Amino acid sequence: MMIKKLSSLWIFSDIDGTMVEAPNPIPRRNLEALQRFTENGGHFAISTGRTVEAALQYANDLPVNVPSIIFNGGAIYDFAKKKMLYAKYLSRTWRDYTKAVLEHFPDVGITLMGEGLYIAAGNYASVKKYLVDIDHVVPVQGTIDGTPGELIKIIFVAEEKDTPALAKFLSQIASREMVVSRSSPNFVELLPFEVDKGTCLKEYSRLFQIPMENMIAIGDYFNDEAMLRTAGYPVTVAGAPEELKSLCHYVTGPCMEGALADLVIHLESLCGIPSPSYC
Repeated sequence: MMIKKLSSLWIFSDIDGTMVEAPNPIPRRNLEALQRFTENGGHFAISTGRTVEAALQYANDLPVNVPSIIFNGGAIYDFAKKKMLYAKYLSRTWRDYTKAVLEHFPDVGITLMGEGLYIAAGNYASVKKYLVDIDHVVPVQGTIDGTPGELIKIIFVAEEKDTPALAKFLSQIASREMVVSRSSPNFVELLPFEVDKGTCLKEYSRLFQIPMENMIAIGDYFNDEAMLRTAGYPVTVAGAPEELKSLCHYVTGPCMEGALADLVIHLESLCGIPSPSYC
């Protein structure tokens, strides 16, 4: 990838573990650097597993100036226009798989997510501990059979020691028609078939006619792997799994020390732009 000017670049950044470690505020270095990047013509988007509502608490503070990827690649959303531009939906058999999980893992918490939907089922204590108490976005408590509408994503929330077995079980029963992904040590997700951040990045490229070589992706966990494999310039953070580091052209410092600022300074250097001395 030949980087000549910031205005030709699109940064797609994961939130959790990359931009910030919730529930902390975004590091000031990141905010200042991304503001500088966009003022110089750069394009900045979020690429997250979060719902619209859960992403908003950070998106409102960031200079997001182009549509973003949400639901781990299940949708593209324009925060400025408050409009869903693209979405893929789970097969209606999601209910069967979700019930099967509860039969084998009765302590699992579940969040059912779609456009305007955020419903908790199963063990609400797990959902509260690992989602609500961190994101501060409270789902409606409901049931599997009582959930209306189409879903884009399901998160199964469990103790870290249980998620490998949970992911294996889901893969055995659902992988022919859905994607099973571990997005954190406590989360196993179900996504529509052939959906991940990488396939969504390709769709983004097609929809907005952006060359893939102009796309920079930064993420820190295995749900970011497909995006890192797809983007023209993949980047990860210190502390990410070694498997991800081996895919990337650049590794920043730790998340909460300003990983996005490190990336912007790196890009400025490649473009021959001096960074402010306070960086």
